[in-house]
Amino acid sequence: MRFYNHSTIPGELLKPLVKHALQLSKINPKVIVLITRGKRGGGTAHDSLGVSSCHLSKKRPKPYPQHFIPCQGWIEVSVLRRFHSTMKKTPAEWFFEVLLHEFGHLDSYQKDMRFLDRKPFNRKKMKWEDRPSEEYANRFALKILKNLSPGNRRKFEENANNLDNWILEQEKGA
Repeated sequence: MRFYNHSTIPGELLKPLVKHALQLSKINPKVIVLITRGKRGGGTAHDSLGVSSCHLSKKRPKPYPQHFIPCQGWIEVSVLRRFHSTMKKTPAEWFFEVLLHEFGHLDSYQKDMRFLDRKPFNRKKMKWEDRPSEEYANRFALKILKNLSPGNRRKFEENANNLDNWILEQEKGA
């Protein structure tokens, strides 16, 4: 796994959660994980055999020094800038669920499962929650979360507490 962190959260807090989610998902570990920050949060999964190093760098280099990095798919997860007290999940729980959801997409890509999510001819585009690929990824993530063993749950909670405490400290200081 290649890990790129473009968020303000330190990588040593995010990387254990990403590694744990990858281990639980049991997909091919030759993936690239790009963490960014955004207003809305969420993630995207990409089915590709590689990605340009230009896309993964924080600064956009000139076109010529690009390198092609081979992989078995890559995901981009945008971390929310702020977490509100009205949210039902902690930041770490939210981040972990988004990771598992995106790894569910990579699982379907690696198994060559193709879904017809595109807009049908002369019809409206499907809603996000009704798309077959999203249903598969949601089932994939829920199955892993329901079947967490006590050891895996303890490992997640240790890493999650570190991330949640760091975010709380940052919000108090702001």
